[in-house]
Amino acid sequence: MQSHERIIMFIITGLSNLWCFPCLYVVYHRKMLFVFMTGIFTFVCSFMYHSMESLEINKFYLTASQWHRVDNIGSILSLINLFVFLMDNLDYIDGVYISKYETNIDRALCYSGLFLTLFMQTKHPWDLENTIIPVALYLFILIGKVLFIRKPRLNHKYFVRAWSIMVFGFICFYKGLDDANDYLRIWHGIWHFCGSAALFYFYQSIHKDKPLLNINIETSKSAKNYRFLPVLIYIFTFGWYKKSLIE
Repeated sequence: MQSHERIIMFIITGLSNLWCFPCLYVVYHRKMLFVFMTGIFTFVCSFMYHSMESLEINKFYLTASQWHRVDNIGSILSLINLFVFLMDNLDYIDGVYISKYETNIDRALCYSGLFLTLFMQTKHPWDLENTIIPVALYLFILIGKVLFIRKPRLNHKYFVRAWSIMVFGFICFYKGLDDANDYLRIWHGIWHFCGSAALFYFYQSIHKDKPLLNINIETSKSAKNYRFLPVLIYIFTFGWYKKSLIE
């Protein structure tokens, strides 16, 4: 591959990780500290791995292969964190249910997901079951919560929008698995955009400020719903862009 192709591939697969910034903006303003910090971790790992791979850099503190391993951990955690968020869990303190964007139950589940992922990825990061099992376990917990305990308080507009983007993203991810036929890893770069945009809307798809029938609940303050491109421009212009970020 020629040098100019390497640079284009770096833009497509390395710099495309910057699409995740609007999602990080949303979870930061919703005070979702665990999700925010693991999101930063995943961004750094993915950026380093894809940048080193495309520019043929052998080592930057870690080797490209080692960055790939921690990138896998971050990707698994991103799905686990999302499934936990979609459970719409409540804290129970002094006889009152408390609805927050990141509850103590959420943190406990996310930490357990982190530990399980570390154990399984350390055993062998390239065995498929060590990726599937942590993700599938928390998906089954989410499904069980929805079927047998309580449905989440969905913002259907954002939920449908997120799923529409994610489904197309999964198609791109699948097509990008065939490295030999993914010139400059274009399909994988599109997956980076779709995954980031979908998470942006998923993390706005639960009405944490909505009351529940027959439950004494202390709800969060009404949160703003953001628009993807205005938030992206606002971040990249370091706050210079002043038009409305709110939908």
